[in-house]
Amino acid sequence: MTQMFRSATFPDRFRLQRQTHLLEVLDRVQCRLVSLPAVCSCACCGADCTDLVPARLVTHEFVCRVPIPLCYRCVKRPPFTLVGPSLRFPLAGLSLVLGCLYAYAGVPLVFWLACVTSVALLLLLRPERIQLAARQGLLNDLLGATDLLRDVRQEYPELRCEVSLQRPQIARSEVAVAESLPQSLVLCSRQGILFSRTDLERSQVDELLLQLFIEQVAEKTALCLTGRGLNDDDHLQVNCVLLPGRRRVFQHLLSAEPRDRHRQLTARVQQLMADLEALPAVPVRWPLVFCCSCGGAARAAGLSEDWRYVFCDWSRSVDMSQEHSYSEAAMQVYGEVTAGQSEVPTADELLAWRALDLLSGDPAMQRELESRVFRRLTSEQRLEEAEGLHRELISRQPQDSGIRFRYALYLMDIGQLERSASVCQELLRESPETAEFRGLLGQLQFQMGQPLDARATIRGAAQSDRSAMYWLTAAQVSATLGEPDVALGELSAAILQQADLGIAYLLRARILFAQERCQRALMEIDQAEKYSGLSGETVHLRVRVLFRLQRLEQAIAMLSQLLQVDPNDAWLLTLRAEAYHLSGKLELARADVERLRQLHPNAEMPLALLAQICVDDDDAAGALAAAERATELGNDSPGMFLIRGISQLQLGNPQAAIELLEVAREKAPDDRQVAIELARALALAEESERALVVLDEILEHQEGDIFARVFRGFLLLEEEQSERAIEDFERVLRDAPSHVDACRGAAMVSEIRGDTERALELLNRALAVSPEDKSCRMVRARLLLGKQELSAAAEDLDSVLEDDPKQLWALLRRGHIQLNLGQMDAAQKDFDAILQQQPDFTPALIGRSVVFDQKGDVQRSQEDLESALSSAPERAEELEVSQLLMKAFAASQQEHFAEAIEAASAVLALQPDNTDARLARARASWYSEGFVEALQDFEFVLQQGDEQNLRALGGRGQIHAELGEYQLALQDLETAVELGRRQNDMMLPYLLSGLGKALTGLGRFAEATAAFEESFALQPQNAWLQFNRGLLCLQQQDLQGASSCFEQALKLDKPRLSPRKRARAEAFLQRSDTGAV
Repeated sequence: MTQMFRSATFPDRFRLQRQTHLLEVLDRVQCRLVSLPAVCSCACCGADCTDLVPARLVTHEFVCRVPIPLCYRCVKRPPFTLVGPSLRFPLAGLSLVLGCLYAYAGVPLVFWLACVTSVALLLLLRPERIQLAARQGLLNDLLGATDLLRDVRQEYPELRCEVSLQRPQIARSEVAVAESLPQSLVLCSRQGILFSRTDLERSQVDELLLQLFIEQVAEKTALCLTGRGLNDDDHLQVNCVLLPGRRRVFQHLLSAEPRDRHRQLTARVQQLMADLEALPAVPVRWPLVFCCSCGGAARAAGLSEDWRYVFCDWSRSVDMSQEHSYSEAAMQVYGEVTAGQSEVPTADELLAWRALDLLSGDPAMQRELESRVFRRLTSEQRLEEAEGLHRELISRQPQDSGIRFRYALYLMDIGQLERSASVCQELLRESPETAEFRGLLGQLQFQMGQPLDARATIRGAAQSDRSAMYWLTAAQVSATLGEPDVALGELSAAILQQADLGIAYLLRARILFAQERCQRALMEIDQAEKYSGLSGETVHLRVRVLFRLQRLEQAIAMLSQLLQVDPNDAWLLTLRAEAYHLSGKLELARADVERLRQLHPNAEMPLALLAQICVDDDDAAGALAAAERATELGNDSPGMFLIRGISQLQLGNPQAAIELLEVAREKAPDDRQVAIELARALALAEESERALVVLDEILEHQEGDIFARVFRGFLLLEEEQSERAIEDFERVLRDAPSHVDACRGAAMVSEIRGDTERALELLNRALAVSPEDKSCRMVRARLLLGKQELSAAAEDLDSVLEDDPKQLWALLRRGHIQLNLGQMDAAQKDFDAILQQQPDFTPALIGRSVVFDQKGDVQRSQEDLESALSSAPERAEELEVSQLLMKAFAASQQEHFAEAIEAASAVLALQPDNTDARLARARASWYSEGFVEALQDFEFVLQQGDEQNLRALGGRGQIHAELGEYQLALQDLETAVELGRRQNDMMLPYLLSGLGKALTGLGRFAEATAAFEESFALQPQNAWLQFNRGLLCLQQQDLQGASSCFEQALKLDKPRLSPRKRARAEAFLQRSDTGAV
């Protein structure tokens, strides 16, 4: 019943032109089939042939079967086989024969060459294989080249040709050839089927019940005019429409003369209508229309060619300007009946059809109807009735193994697997090698978790009796045992035996999806839907495949199209909400979830999905409420506790999150995400040791988990275990050299070790991959600040603030840079932006206080300082010291050295041992050429036990050089350079510059040059280096080189020369220009 069946009559006023045209075209094909000669021309090569290969012609409107004449040679080639002919065996054989002849003639060399050639031919020449898509194209092209089918191909270009690979041949007889087309197109000559294949699929009707219904209408109609006293000119036509809602409409048209006989027949027809109304229901979702016509005793077998009208009164209700199918017209006429949900026959309806005993002459159809009765009774939980019916059938025919086999199937359907297996074992004792019985027993063992037993049972079946279902069960077992390739081979065997086995394509799609072969999986899903129709399983799997392929828009479009047919389908709404969620369309996802909640207010599934959406939308409160409600409704899965834990984390409640996440971990101890979130909660709760234990457990089972390893590295950094941390970061960088977070972590370890250049190299690598990474830019800005590369640091901070203008620490650091660069207005703007967000943020208050002080606004400077002190009175001295140090550094940068010395001295009055203040005052004294004062401060720092302070040691050495005490300078600077190299400190280039100056003073020019070159390689922007090199050139009487060096020194600013040194360089250049040097 998957075809559209021909009607022999169409009304003049209600004509379906396309269906009428189809019948005309197919009538011409049938006429050619009737006159088909015994010897035909091959459709491929034109050679004479006697064989006919059956082909199916398929469109969305109809399906029929026709024979195509093909010769023996063409049948062996594509597209009728997937493998083309190969010449390797004939050529290899010919080569061997020739070799043997030459060997017999006494030429052995030729024999060996022939052997080698034969082997090469066998190895190199392979039969040409054709892809399925290419095969389908060749089959479609064949339609246009076949005289029988040329008209069909021209009129229906969308026609598709299907030919079995097994190539069964049609027996050559006039009856077989002539009836091959009408038998596949027409169900019964007494029936006028007016619905298409598309209408049939759309109706979702039980085709067996439909067939029984049509046959009953036809039979009762024929019986109505059967009997004595009827004329051959008496005609009766009964028209029927099956409508949704279990409604049916019957019309009858009666023609009889004279009037007395018409009245007599009218009574019969009224009884006929009553009998037809009494037939059991046939549920449909879409209207189906057919008619039955018969005449008197001589005309009982066929439709009347003169009977022209089928539902002729419909023309008053149907728009005749449009072409309609009969089903579409029925929807317009009976408009109050809308297409409803898919309707399934009830068990009572099926039992009513069974009680009519219409299939006693067709055991196969009888068994099919009984199977449907059992399934429906089972689904309606009427198990006692189903059990009783089975036992009744078994008691009638105790030797019928088929009945007992169906009983075993029934027991499997209701979950009584052990009883079903017992029945199967009884059957196998009677017939040990029957593949059908072994296949079912194997399926039962598979479902009972015994895949190895299932495999042993299945392999005991006879080779010749292995059905498609046998191979399907074998494939399921192989897939469970982790042998996907074996399963795919077994599924191919199942499909070769039964090409329309939709479940085999579906299982093959699942296996391919698991193997990440998503495109192939989509093709298999297409085949599954072609043969088994659209189902929840195919839709769900297709959506998952599209998700994996990142084709989210395609998935959304498909689900939206399905929802147009049934807007309230909960499963489709769920899938679309998930698709919207994955594609970032959170508002649309929320809308679908809200629709689900309206349809199912007490269901936990929409709430669980809503909780996930809220988490991704940073709506922690909404996520927590939805997850808690879902848990109340019975969803106590690990996922719900995970979402609740994440929500508590987002709400700033790490302890509550830990409790929830520990419950989730108890329920799912191997769930990685639960463990990661638990570690994150523990870290936020400052329970780093417990967090490290959780991460250790993750990495013990999954060494390659990059996220967990990087996470552990940062936790170890917080615990000041930098050596263990660098091991994790370097392990990640070995596998992923540009992993952004690993590069940042390794850079932070390098910073701790004093290896600034290595740290910057790692950060540059990370930012090349992710230029907008804010964390990397913040770390790099800090390192650049330490190197006094203020402009470069400001660029990084600008980039961070461009994406997040309210980032407090970026604003603070940029404010400090602008303060040091003397850009007071810009610095104040940044500090103001911070204080608008957090008015009591003491670092910003201190910074703005210094800005006001530098601007000369002492009152406002004091107000900000007092605000900072009042916000943290317990840190009053610390804050005041911080303000004075910042003031000292800013004044020094602007060459207000006296002011810098005064601020540093104020700090020392409060804290005499403050190293930072000593060094700041020493630097200001040095730059203002107060060498004695600077020397005293450097020596104080070194005498306080900080003998390896590079700033103090290097500063004292350079002060000795300034004072001409080169030997003392050399001792300090050599020690400082050695420490700088060992620690890889950023001070090293500046120490090398001072060492070069000391060596110059001692007349060791070659060593001084080497020190200068090494310094230049590390920091080419050092103005002091160029000044010192200029002094070396003067010592060597190289006035031109000295001028070049002094010019460079005046241009560079990392750091700038002191004012007096700039003046000396400018004076030298002026004298050089006037020739006074």
